[in-house]
Amino acid sequence: IDSAGTNNGSKEVLMVGDVSGHVTCYEMTSENWHACDGDSLWPLPCHGNPQAGQPGAGKSRPREVLGEQERRRGEERRGEERGEQDRQKREKDRKEGRNRGLMEDVSVLSSKEPFHTDWVTKVGFVSELGLMVTSGLDGVINTAKLAQSGFRKDPPIKLHKKGVHCWCWCGNYKFFASGGLDRQVIIWNPYTKEIMVPLQ
Repeated sequence: IDSAGTNNGSKEVLMVGDVSGHVTCYEMTSENWHACDGDSLWPLPCHGNPQAGQPGAGKSRPREVLGEQERRRGEERRGEERGEQDRQKREKDRKEGRNRGLMEDVSVLSSKEPFHTDWVTKVGFVSELGLMVTSGLDGVINTAKLAQSGFRKDPPIKLHKKGVHCWCWCGNYKFFASGGLDRQVIIWNPYTKEIMVPLQ
């Protein structure tokens, strides 16, 4: 799992690889997503409460925090009353072929064809290249551009003899390093897709 933010930071994309070799992207389009879970007594700092989590930042107002939690519980109870209506609406959308994703403010982009023939071991986004990069136990590394209409995959990169467990982008020197079950760390060029140095 990894996430990618756009240049202006207004959207984020959560990328998830699975055991069947597919990759799914969830584009977070709401302004209501927070880094904190909202239920913790001392929430993490986020755009909704940037002071939270700092030394002494919440210790002077635990009653206020607990009062907020009680208010949220009341909202949850009222929300349960509307739950059946929402369930019926989601069922109607499903029957009509509309994919609302996990939530109303999340759009989903899923690969029709698998990126790998085995488990996806790592998926990430390299902003300098504008590429989503995946590796898998099939020994392949894939790169793709993210577009509204789907993924634009590049030809697969086959540098390892066995499954690839991890990869890392070195921004200072502009190369990738990947490692896997063949007990090699391979330094490779992202532009030519060729090996620069194999480390054993």
